[in-house]
Amino acid sequence: MADQSSQVIDCMVTLCPSIYQSDDVKHRPLSTILTAFQKDERVKQQVEQVRAAQDKESYAQAKNKLPVVIFGGKFNNRKNSGLLEASGLMAHDFDVDTQAESDELKETLKDDPYIYSFFLSTGGL
Repeated sequence: MADQSSQVIDCMVTLCPSIYQSDDVKHRPLSTILTAFQKDERVKQQVEQVRAAQDKESYAQAKNKLPVVIFGGKFNNRKNSGLLEASGLMAHDFDVDTQAESDELKETLKDDPYIYSFFLSTGGL
């Protein structure tokens, strides 16, 4: 499994500045993205702004300014036709309504051998 883990962490993914700038792409190792999710203060501040939004419109505006990560590989834009090299990764978005559901999902995912990483959504659950 160690060899597979190092292959996964070194695979390249695509980063766009926002959903509005989906042709301005950068390619980064997955490790760089996951480290930013955990430690980059700018990322934390951006997510906190989204979570602090008082209404749906403010929430959408703040969320749409967040960087976009395309875990599926290297793309030259945010379209299927823009695929340059597949990463072999698949991203899933699980919607839950309560903290209890979120906690239960985390417990299920943490020991699954096919799950490399998981994290809270921007919305917080």
